[in-house]
Amino acid sequence: MILAYQLKEDGPTTYKEHIEPALRYILAHGPWTDLERWEEASGFSPNTMAVDIAALALGAKIAQQDAHPAQAAVYQAVARHWLDHIQAWTVAANGPLSSRPYFIRISTAATVNPSNMITIANGGSTYPQNTIVDAGFLSLVRLGLLSPSDPVIQNSIKVIDRTIRVQTPNGPGFHRYNHDRYGNYANGDPYNGSGYGGLWPVLDGERGEYDLAAQLQHIPTANSPLFYLQTMQNMAYGLGMIPEQVWPFTTTIPASAPGTNPATASIGLKPGAATGSAAPLNWAMAQYVRLAVDISKHRLVDQPRSLLNQFNLTSPTPSSLPLTASFSSGHTPLCQRRDLTVSTAATGL
Repeated sequence: MILAYQLKEDGPTTYKEHIEPALRYILAHGPWTDLERWEEASGFSPNTMAVDIAALALGAKIAQQDAHPAQAAVYQAVARHWLDHIQAWTVAANGPLSSRPYFIRISTAATVNPSNMITIANGGSTYPQNTIVDAGFLSLVRLGLLSPSDPVIQNSIKVIDRTIRVQTPNGPGFHRYNHDRYGNYANGDPYNGSGYGGLWPVLDGERGEYDLAAQLQHIPTANSPLFYLQTMQNMAYGLGMIPEQVWPFTTTIPASAPGTNPATASIGLKPGAATGSAAPLNWAMAQYVRLAVDISKHRLVDQPRSLLNQFNLTSPTPSSLPLTASFSSGHTPLCQRRDLTVSTAATGL
């Protein structure tokens, strides 16, 4: 739906055969999701709800353009209602990770409380839902539904940085969520239905987009968007292939000798470097490109501008954006690469 709006793919036939059925599906099944973006849990997911709300709001605009005002009113009203309630459904008001409100990974009830439990996939244990967090709430900012200055967004970022951010020689990385069990074991043994979750470079790209949105509204951040773009490059290997996961530990595991049992063999693991996960991960490669374009255009190119106005957010005004990044030895700063030009002139990026 978001793509259809961005590409102006509408018209009576497209609306009847594709757009209306999709919107009706969201109305019938949302805001609950059977599988959130990690395809492991059901409930009220901030990330999934952000996409659903944006789809309904933009679908309402398409319906209005295609002479379906009654349907447009329904889509718009539901989008507004879900956004008005997303914090009630997915925010811990006072949990073990912070005394101030913060988004959790997923909730299975209309209120977040310690009695609601979640069992971590891939052989994980069961925990109160208000103890498990991921950074999916950043989609609310990327899609123009909440301001980067929103106090719950800002406190949630602090919770994320304390809980699932890990510093590596290649820069900071983020787990999908705390207690993740999808990845190599700590001793280097490969994933066998369980393990220990690694760091996902794609999440650095999402954080870079948040930092860009924040800095465009003159909200200070610890790092620049370029810093996270560089981190993604640092974590790549070969000809710039960005992997699904990188090694989250400080230990180096040497490659196993030829003939080692595949169940325990290690490909060789280094802190902040690719594990044996999928590489390149298309999602991560696309995120890298999108963040690079965001920086070069000085805006979030994927963000529907109409939603910024619709939900009473301030559309960012082009201004200078200071960029700083620290590089480990052996890494080529992006501004010195011939395949990507990044300008940091006072007139913009």
